[in-house]
Amino acid sequence: FEELSGLPVELDLRLTHDFPAGVQAQLIRIVQEALTNVRKHAQAGHVRIAAWEDGEDTLIEVADDGRGFSPADSVAAARFGLRGMRERAESVGAEFQVTSCPNGGTTIHLRIPLCVGVNP
Repeated sequence: FEELSGLPVELDLRLTHDFPAGVQAQLIRIVQEALTNVRKHAQAGHVRIAAWEDGEDTLIEVADDGRGFSPADSVAAARFGLRGMRERAESVGAEFQVTSCPNGGTTIHLRIPLCVGVNP
C-alpha cells in the first residue's frame, strides 16, 4: 500500500493469537477496504494500522490524518465501502465502528472476541 499510494504507513502489531483462516481473510479484506478508502477519499498524509489484544478481545484500528467526513457528507462509494466492512465484521462476530469528523481524520475500529472461530 505504501509503495502504491505514496502514503507512509505506521504498523503497530502486537498479537499472539491466531484466528481461523476464514476469519483472517475477512479481517484482511476489511483492512484492505479501509486502506482503499484512505487512498481514494481521505487526502491523508499518514496511515496507522494497529492490532493488539485487550483482555478477551483483539482490537484492530486503521487510522488516517486525512480530511475526515461527517455522515451527512460521505460520498456514496465510501458509504458502500463502509457498509461492506460492517457486513464482513458482523459475519465473523466482530464489532465495527467508524469515527470521523471533518478535517480530523478517520479511524476504523474492530473488536473481535478471541474465541471467534473456536468450537466449544
